[in-house]
Amino acid sequence: MLRARDVVTTYVDLWADRQRDPAALIADVLRATLRGLDSAPVRAVRRGGLAKLGISNWLSFDLDRVGTPDGPTLTDVFRAIIARSGKAAALVVD
Repeated sequence: MLRARDVVTTYVDLWADRQRDPAALIADVLRATLRGLDSAPVRAVRRGGLAKLGISNWLSFDLDRVGTPDGPTLTDVFRAIIARSGKAAALVVD
């Protein structure tokens, strides 16, 4: 339903791996969502080892730090998703 309304929808199943910290599972899907929004040139650069994500002049963070105590907040990540996609964003946790 959200995708039909053109909302970038990120889904995480916390039961998929009960041995892992739920925060780590959420961080994984958020990183994947951000990487999925990369353009072809950015994907090529990432294959060369780039991990930092920059959105305009106001937001820049290392994707590998998503989900770490000193990494970006969920708010930062969702702002980046919205800025990169130009769409609303939602996180669905199961």
